[in-house]
Amino acid sequence: MNLANLGGVMFYLHNEVVDKDGEMMDESGHKTTKFQVDRILRFKVTMRNSDALWKKFRSQFGQFIQFDYGQATFGMPDHVKKCNAIWS
Repeated sequence: MNLANLGGVMFYLHNEVVDKDGEMMDESGHKTTKFQVDRILRFKVTMRNSDALWKKFRSQFGQFIQFDYGQATFGMPDHVKKCNAIWS
């Protein structure tokens, strides 16, 4: 599952999922969507960092890092390396 705001979802659909000149075809030659995306679900999520983290960074969110197949794949090189090392 991926979570995003409306702008992020629309950007992802437009740039990653929607067929571009027949790029995404199944075995029988029919157009399909990337990663078989066929619906968008809406959730209301409330989150809050701990007081210690808030005091240190004064932010509820960290830097955006792109994830593909469960690994950080795009961002500042040192951030990607650190992020992937956490989950290794």
